[in-house]
Parts: sequence; structure tokens; C-alpha cells
Amino acid sequence: MSTGKSVLGVVLLGAAAMFCLSFEQSPSSQEGKWVAPAWTDTLKNPFVGNAAAIERGKESYDLYCWSCHGKKGRGDGAAGASFPIPPADLHAPEVRGQTDGALYWKLTTGRGNMTPYGDLLTEEQRWELVAYIRVLSNDEGE
Repeated sequence: MSTGKSVLGVVLLGAAAMFCLSFEQSPSSQEGKWVAPAWTDTLKNPFVGNAAAIERGKESYDLYCWSCHGKKGRGDGAAGASFPIPPADLHAPEVRGQTDGALYWKLTTGRGNMTPYGDLLTEEQRWELVAYIRVLSNDEGE
């Protein structure tokens, strides 16, 4: 592997580790939960049910999320295991019960050690990622 590829790999792994905290379960301002602003509930995902967009969202998940949240979204990724606050299980009712807009806002703005992905992913990519997270989190067989 060339030096350039090694550096890129380290940068991408670091970015993925930072993303793990996007759904962290640490205390915040409202009952110990990370709560998105109420206005985010009005945001609508333009890619709900769009198979091609969901597949692109999976590609983003595989690049940025799995190392913390695990391949199946259970919060059991190897990188996430090193954090004092574990990444959320994307199948958990607390995650599944959030609106698409709330999830979009959280991965856009970040919190704590999490990088705000608004600067790394386009608006479209973030919505595609939310669409994939919905499919992943609703798959009870995983």
C-alpha cells in the first residue's frame, strides 16, 4: 500500500470513529438523551423507499458507520468498543422512534467527539444514509 493510500485509510478510519458518536446515548439537556430540536420533525426524507438511494446510503454506512455501530447496526463495532459511551444500537426503540429529520440533524451537526457530517457528506448523501438506517434498523432478522 502506498503512503497516500495509508494516510487516506487513517483519515477515513478517524472520520468513521467520529461518526460513531452521532447516535451516542450520553446525557444531554433533556432527560439524559440527545434530543434534536422540535423543528427537525418537519424535515422529510426525499428518499424514503427509493431502492437506489438506500443502496447509496448503505455504501455511506459501510464507509463511515459500521466501524462503530457494527455491520448490522447493533452498536457493537470494534472502533465503538473503545469509547466510554457506546454507540447506539440502531435497532433500539429510542433510535427507531426518532423522526428522519431528527436523525438527519444529528448526523449533520454532530455532538461531543462526533464530527458534524454536514461538511463531509452532501445533503443528498445524508438523507440516503438516513433512508438506509431505517431499512437496517427495521430488519429484525439481523
